[in-house]
Amino acid sequence: AIKYAEKAFEVWAQARHDAILDNMAPKVIETLETIRNNIQNSNGSPVLIGAITDGNSNPGRVEALKPFFDFCINAESIGVAKPDKRVYLEAVRFIASQRQFTDLLPPDFDGINTSDNVHNEETLENIVGPYWCHVGDDFLKDIVAAKNMNMRS
Repeated sequence: AIKYAEKAFEVWAQARHDAILDNMAPKVIETLETIRNNIQNSNGSPVLIGAITDGNSNPGRVEALKPFFDFCINAESIGVAKPDKRVYLEAVRFIASQRQFTDLLPPDFDGINTSDNVHNEETLENIVGPYWCHVGDDFLKDIVAAKNMNMRS
């Protein structure tokens, strides 16, 4: 029964991802292309684009969106939902743990050791700067929550 349930869920999840393009707002792809190709960080690299979602979708599973997203944080995998700051902190933790992104962090940040989880929430909150911009579709769960994390929204 478990195998059938898992297979049914996978079929549903794939259908859900397949339907995203049919239900997307106009000009999403065009906007993502503009951001990816025309906006750069301080070292000349494209800005990072990520998804922070309460749902179970992942833009990496949608071929047309996949090239634009550098990461996806799913609240379910963290065990809490937005607007809980731990969802946002997981995104910050991910970026801070990737050596190729260290130039995006404050100059005095000494890196993060995710295996020891040595950096607590306060440390992670302190490295969020005005460079972090969060766009969402829910005023409280996205906009207010991001503002509470000192993110632009």
